[in-house]
Amino acid sequence: MVTPLEERELVRRQVLGAEAERRRIARELHDGFNQDLVLIAVELELLAQTLGSGDELAPRLKDLGSLSRRLLDRARRMGHDLHPAHFEILGLERSIQDSARELENRFAAVIELIIDPAVDREVPVAPARELYCIAQEALRNAMRHGRAARVQVVVELEEARVTLSVEDDGIGFEPPRVRRRGGLGLVAMEERAAALGGELRLTTAPGKGTTVWASLPLPPLTGTTAEGRVRALVR
Repeated sequence: MVTPLEERELVRRQVLGAEAERRRIARELHDGFNQDLVLIAVELELLAQTLGSGDELAPRLKDLGSLSRRLLDRARRMGHDLHPAHFEILGLERSIQDSARELENRFAAVIELIIDPAVDREVPVAPARELYCIAQEALRNAMRHGRAARVQVVVELEEARVTLSVEDDGIGFEPPRVRRRGGLGLVAMEERAAALGGELRLTTAPGKGTTVWASLPLPPLTGTTAEGRVRALVR
């Protein structure tokens, strides 16, 4: 019989394995597929220029070059979604801001961000990365499936936890039905939270919008670092 500790370790390994696979695919997209698309786009555009506007093939080659560049943009977005390589540099707050702005522009929505300015200083890399991935998944679901016009994202620090709330005004859905189909990345979000001893709650119903709430524990701190966290929380 599997103990709760063994089950948590299994979930943690599954999440780490999935993360490694996402990194591998993202790296292959960047180093191989994307570079080939750039070469194809450039060659098509040069060929169209060589033929000149009088050749009937020139417009078609130009269109194919434009198509190649659109495919390149999509491949780059896919690679970013799979593994946001810039996260380690930008941190949690800026990474959520960038994802929100990109989705706002793509879907003409309004995303309000309320993020504790101390998160990047107080939250270690592991929980910060998982929280970012949960926020990213929840935002994408709100835009693509929920057809939300407005979304509010809140990241708060508590005494020994960091919490995330993503609330949208979209069309909502029936969780049991979606779970049976394995859609919307619900299981992945739950596994990410569980892998670090956290929890994830989902509140939604058809026509009622959706709220994704996640809470992750922060490792215990001692000395001046702990004092700094307390000061950050009471400000």
